[in-house]
Amino acid sequence: MIITGLFFAEYARASNDMLDILGGVWDTCTVPRETRMLECRLVALLQTGPDDIGKDFPATLEVLDANGEHIVNQRGLQIPGAGFTGENRFWFLPMQLVFRDEGRHNFILSAGGATASVGLRIAFG
Repeated sequence: MIITGLFFAEYARASNDMLDILGGVWDTCTVPRETRMLECRLVALLQTGPDDIGKDFPATLEVLDANGEHIVNQRGLQIPGAGFTGENRFWFLPMQLVFRDEGRHNFILSAGGATASVGLRIAFG
C-alpha cells in the first residue's frame, strides 16, 4: 500500500464508497487563543495492490510541534479494508487537538510500510 495524499479537512464522510469532504486542503489554521483547540479530519488517499484488496492495515500517527517534540504518538490505529473492492481507497481520522505553541506542526502517518507527512501552521487568534 502507498499513501498518495494526506490533507486536512473541516469535515469528511464516506458515502456510497466515495469520499465527501468540506473545507479541505489547508496548511494554516488559527485556533482560539483561550482553548488552543482544533477539531478537524486528517484525510489519507491510499492505493493498494490487487493482493491487498479487503485487507486491514495497522497505522500510526505522530505529531511533532514546531520544536520537533512529539505531542502525539498514536499507535493502534486501523485502516479497514472491508467495503473497498478496488485498489483506490481513503481513510480519515476525526481529531481534536490542543496545541501548546504556535508554529508549523508536522503530522506523520505510517501504514502498511508507507509513510506520508503534512505540515500545518498553527496560530493563536
